[in-house]
Amino acid sequence: MKLKELLNFVQNNTNDIDKKHSLKWLLLALLDLSFSDYFINEDKTVDSIFVEKYKKLSYKYLNENIPVQYLANKSYFYNYEFFINEDVLIPRAETEMLVEHLNELINNKFKDKTNIKVLDLATGSGAIGITLKLLNNDLDVTLSDVSNNALKVAKINIERYNLNIKTIKSNWLDNINEKFDVIVSNPPYIKTSYNLEEHVLKEPHIALFSGKEGLDSYKEILYDIENNLNESYIIAFEHGYDQRDKLKDLINNNIKNANIIQKKDLYNNDRYTFIIKWRWIMKKELYIFPTDTVYGIGAKLFDEVSIKEIYKIKGRSFNKPISVLCSSLEQIKSFAILNDDAIALAKSFWPGSLTLILKTNEFYYNKTNEKTIGVRIPNHKLALKLINELGPLKTTSINKSGEEPLNDYNKIIKLYNYNYIKIYKNNEEISKVSSTVIDLTNNLKVIREGNIKLDDIKSVLNSQNM
Repeated sequence: MKLKELLNFVQNNTNDIDKKHSLKWLLLALLDLSFSDYFINEDKTVDSIFVEKYKKLSYKYLNENIPVQYLANKSYFYNYEFFINEDVLIPRAETEMLVEHLNELINNKFKDKTNIKVLDLATGSGAIGITLKLLNNDLDVTLSDVSNNALKVAKINIERYNLNIKTIKSNWLDNINEKFDVIVSNPPYIKTSYNLEEHVLKEPHIALFSGKEGLDSYKEILYDIENNLNESYIIAFEHGYDQRDKLKDLINNNIKNANIIQKKDLYNNDRYTFIIKWRWIMKKELYIFPTDTVYGIGAKLFDEVSIKEIYKIKGRSFNKPISVLCSSLEQIKSFAILNDDAIALAKSFWPGSLTLILKTNEFYYNKTNEKTIGVRIPNHKLALKLINELGPLKTTSINKSGEEPLNDYNKIIKLYNYNYIKIYKNNEEISKVSSTVIDLTNNLKVIREGNIKLDDIKSVLNSQNM
């Protein structure tokens, strides 16, 4: 029987176009032919043993809903061939974009780092970790799974490409004792109540279902995950199209001050979440400088290490947020939301001693998990020059918490003569009165009254709303 006759014979058993395509895929997979090779070889005769084998496997696909990838014991991922069987999930095209995005992040963020350690958690066939290694042989890759049978499949694929990759049996991170730069996982994320097509149910349920909301896997992974991560790291997840926001909340509940990036798949569905934290690039850099109200101590907006040092120096509670000094409205708009009231007050009192508490924008919230922030533009030439050069500075008064403001330059020099602190001498008048603080996140609320009085603020807002 000719190849094309065999294919036509089998395809005539179904009217479903997708199933006809799958039957052709199965035929080509069994013969190790590409689609272009088929047209060259379609008139060639195949032996009776192969004909019977193909008919039998086609029957199992059409009548028992066994996926063709299991019948052929192979699947393709990122143009690489992988051995698979019923013990592992069939690699999906959507997951190729997870690998593509992650490989780009690794190359960008770790470009100056050697020996980048990657853990592919719940690896299944090993498609993700092995593909990353094939794309960058310098990666130190480990594959982990709770299933011994899945790890057997992964090892076959490691040997296929003759790669130096370790495997570990572990229920999530329970048996993982190393630290990694990258942890990637495409874990089970389907709700247990979700009705799947029968052919999908042929895949291992342990790799499909994950509790009532489909989030149990992520809860297990995120709990104490930083114990298995180096100071700078990337976490990469694939997830369900409707799990974006709940997963983000889970991340924020378990990881503080990380940058969360969420991306869509080719069908415009929310599908990938990346968690990024860079501690290794941060060095303590603090600035003590005069403002129009008091001497302040400041750090760059996203310099987590230096901001923590400010709290330590002042003996300040971490529950008390630090406001940000800016030099322009454009700087403020990069991390906070300026509503009409804020703009009106800014035009009337900035630069000056008025601090506004505003809602943060999505970009800032994703990086810091802070929903609100205090902002001010000081009326001091040196302070504005410094902020123009360095960008927005999280700044508070230099005095210890609970003590009087410290505005004596000579005393400041004696107390804070450290190599990571730059101290600037004042050449303008300081009012020595703290700024007025107004909360605009909901209804107007006075937190502290300074030189600018509440009546002045209400007058501006009333005239703006007339």
